[in-house]
Amino acid sequence: IKFGLMTFDSIGTLTDRPPLVLQSTFQTAPFPADSLATKGMYSYAGDKPYTFPGAVPTVYMLNSGARSSIASEGGLVSVGADSTAAMTSTNASIQETARQR
Repeated sequence: IKFGLMTFDSIGTLTDRPPLVLQSTFQTAPFPADSLATKGMYSYAGDKPYTFPGAVPTVYMLNSGARSSIASEGGLVSVGADSTAAMTSTNASIQETARQR
C-alpha cells in the first residue's frame, strides 16, 4: 500500500482580495501568478468561470483546489516510485508536512 498527501486551500481568489473577483481581473497580470503562489494558497486546480443563475450575467473566476508541491505548508506529496527508498522518503515527507500544521 502506498500513500500520498493532498491538502486543499480554502481561498477561491487571493488572500488579499474579496471572494468574488471578475473574470477580467482574475486573468490580468499579476493576478494569475499570485494565484499560484502564497496569496492564492498555491492552488494548482484550473481556474473556473462562474455566474449566479438568474442574476445579471457577470462572470467571476474561482480557483480553489489542491495545494501544489511548492507550498510552504501542506504541499502535495506524491505517492512516489515503487521502491523501499521512495516509500521511506514519501513517508518522511508526509510526516514533515503533517507537523507543519
